[in-house]
Amino acid sequence: MPPDSRTPTSRGRLRSRRWPLLVWVLVLALWIVVSGRSAAGPSLSFAAAHAYSTGAEPVSVAVADLDRNGKPDLLTANRDANSVSVLLNAGTGFASKVDYAVGEAPASLAVADLNGDSSPDVAVANQSEAGISLLLNDGNGGFFRFGVPTIGVPDSVAIADLNGDGWADFVNANSSVGESTVSVHFNRGLGSFPIEDNAPVGAAPSAVALADLNGDGAPEIVTSNADDNSVSVLLNHGKEAFGVKTDFATGAGPAALAIGDLTGDGKPDLVTANASDDSISLLPGTGDGAFGPKRDVPVGDVPAAVAIRDLNGDGKLDVAVANFGSDTVTALLGRGDGGFLAKLSYRTGDSPGSLALGDLNVDGRLDLAVADAGASAVSTHLGSAAACDVQNVVRSQLAAAKRTLAAAGCVTGKLKRVYSKRVPKGAVISQRPGFGAVLPRSRRVELVVSLGRKGH
Repeated sequence: MPPDSRTPTSRGRLRSRRWPLLVWVLVLALWIVVSGRSAAGPSLSFAAAHAYSTGAEPVSVAVADLDRNGKPDLLTANRDANSVSVLLNAGTGFASKVDYAVGEAPASLAVADLNGDSSPDVAVANQSEAGISLLLNDGNGGFFRFGVPTIGVPDSVAIADLNGDGWADFVNANSSVGESTVSVHFNRGLGSFPIEDNAPVGAAPSAVALADLNGDGAPEIVTSNADDNSVSVLLNHGKEAFGVKTDFATGAGPAALAIGDLTGDGKPDLVTANASDDSISLLPGTGDGAFGPKRDVPVGDVPAAVAIRDLNGDGKLDVAVANFGSDTVTALLGRGDGGFLAKLSYRTGDSPGSLALGDLNVDGRLDLAVADAGASAVSTHLGSAAACDVQNVVRSQLAAAKRTLAAAGCVTGKLKRVYSKRVPKGAVISQRPGFGAVLPRSRRVELVVSLGRKGH
């Protein structure tokens, strides 16, 4: 039958026959899109950073609701100013800093309720004197100070209830000359934190963390030891007693550590930031307080701090690293089995020495706070579904470049292909805009891709 002789009824039947095929095509296309997204995971992007002034050389940062108004606040330990800066959350940003004097060369801070009044207090490790400064919260985000003596010179401090009595205790790591120990201060109430244990660890402990590694409900002590490329684990035996250290190898110069289940087996794993070889080490936990052999992953230059959280909301833990030497934060998006789907980088201020994570603007997305030591500032990087954080994809093969850009919320735009004597065929020669630009997601990143040598 000629096309022009079809009746309306016959045309309708033909359309109805086409519909199932069209539906299946659309379903298949949707499945491909969804499958691609789930394979790569949700993207991770941040709005343009905003910097707030702190005291001189902030080297440690924390996020906590200090005035209990439901909005996370910021605080930094400022090594050159002998102070802690508190920046209260004003809802549309952060108020100007209020500084509180502490001991000499504060290098690390930890936040928890130390006196049982439900307000977060602060413990500060002072690197140039034998003492911890405690800043007790007045309930409104203001603080008054008193000191707690230590045996050695503390480099770092961590807080947890070590003996199960409901009170927060603290541990400091000491790395002064001839002193590589941790000191345990049990909370005896009424502002009393006597030193009741002082145990040896590896050489020059740079950081300390407290976590239950063997599932008995009692936190263990873990230190990263910068001079012998190791971590030390001291098991909590209860009754306020800790075992002798066991050491596990890491990369070179571990400057910081974090604990979380990156392998998805329900057992805590350990990550160190290795300042001397520009890597992190992932040590898989065995569930009994021990760790398997390390696996090293390259990050930025001189990684100084590390944190473990679910950064992109896919239900799998990720790793964030502050790179002191390259003015970047590296995000390693976790696969859930100890591997990583993507490595992304984000520009920071000058010499980022510490980072903290929290929902700073209370929008349900995780944000970054970075202590930019060289800028005497803390910068906030707010998680955004509307931003594209342009990655450096030069020299990457085109398929890998597209995946990396997509993981940072970016769309690949116009491609130009040219011959090149130096760049292998299929690799990116140049990009526009360059690394570090923060764009709306509607903007596209244009790439120039190599055709290889002409005539080859």
